[in-house]
Amino acid sequence: MTTSAASLSAGTTLEECLEILLAELELAIRWDRPSLLLAVYPTETIRQQAETALETRLRALGQNVQRLLISAEQFDIAWLLAQRADVGQTVFFVSGLRWGGGKDGGNAYRALNLRRELFVEHRARLVFWLTPQEATALPRRAPDFWAFRHRVVELPPPVLSLPPNVSPPSATGADAENAIALRTAMLASLPETAEAQATRLTLLLELVSLYRQRGEGERALALARQSVQLAEQTGHQADQARAWLELGLTALANGDKTTAQQACQRAVALDAVNARAWESLGRVYHACGQSAAALQAWQKSLELDPHQADAWASLGDGYRAQGRLEEARRAYRKATHLAPDVASWWARLGETLFEAGNARAALRPLQKALQLDEQQVHVWELLARACEQLGRSRQAERARQRAQALATPPSPAGTAADGAFTGAANNPGD
Repeated sequence: MTTSAASLSAGTTLEECLEILLAELELAIRWDRPSLLLAVYPTETIRQQAETALETRLRALGQNVQRLLISAEQFDIAWLLAQRADVGQTVFFVSGLRWGGGKDGGNAYRALNLRRELFVEHRARLVFWLTPQEATALPRRAPDFWAFRHRVVELPPPVLSLPPNVSPPSATGADAENAIALRTAMLASLPETAEAQATRLTLLLELVSLYRQRGEGERALALARQSVQLAEQTGHQADQARAWLELGLTALANGDKTTAQQACQRAVALDAVNARAWESLGRVYHACGQSAAALQAWQKSLELDPHQADAWASLGDGYRAQGRLEEARRAYRKATHLAPDVASWWARLGETLFEAGNARAALRPLQKALQLDEQQVHVWELLARACEQLGRSRQAERARQRAQALATPPSPAGTAADGAFTGAANNPGD
């Protein structure tokens, strides 16, 4: 069998990677031959984006798409496909190779190696979505299957910027109004076709997030339930997981912990390799006082995607709640490294260091938190206490006065006294 690997430059875009995969699949469909493609993805978000985009294009070619999640009970993919009658009209997306069970998690690898010829005999067309760790293990643990591959594509890391004039789902204030108006208008303009369902679902879920952040819980909840219904119509487990996840987060924001836990558990059951779903489930467990379960969920989330700053911060919260301050410090440090512009995570790092008895080390993260958001009264108060412990009485008094000024409504006379606090966050030391 002829094999090749994609030789891609560092600047290759996600769109270019998808074009490579689609071109290979188009040839396989036209010539009625097998195609074994390997797509190595950096994060779960990138995998979901790539799967959705590739599925849309394959359906336009008249192909069905079936997602197969490997598990300890369902690890022999080649044998499963050999029993199906729809292999010629279906492209299979396979993920979760590491969850194949057996000694050292090797059952799925061994099955691929032993039954590799079944893929060829049945002219199966598959895209294996691999983490970097799975891609490293595959040629070593399944060398004969590796020799059968047709193409390897490494998807690029996420692009952090958004398209021009499109507000992110976390927008607030006037930006939130614009973001909601834009998505509402886009929804209204979508045709009532099956091809538009994926776009409709994405827009609905973004609206759920926007309304939830604005505190419009009932509207967010109604849209979340609508999203679940739409996702269930598509029959795609990953889409259903996304919808259940937003329903869970909205229920949690509304104070309904029971619904939140059930919805997030449902999301994880539908898409066990969705890192965000595990992180959110951890937050629900944490809110319900189930600290051990919360830590396990966050650890699982980070195993799937170690670049999630919010998951590291949540893990820090869990460790801190258990009094495991050194582990909390390391988790918060990782969060601030990945997302250095989030004030609350710097504040939590400083609080943890102070609780551990290291007032001197707490100064820098507290200063950083106040540089990013100087309205945090409790951070000013903690900075005052840290300076006081270090014998820096003047700086402690300035920080304390700043906290009092923020906590006190402004007087009609104005804010002339504010000048006395200028620079306190940047230079609390003598």
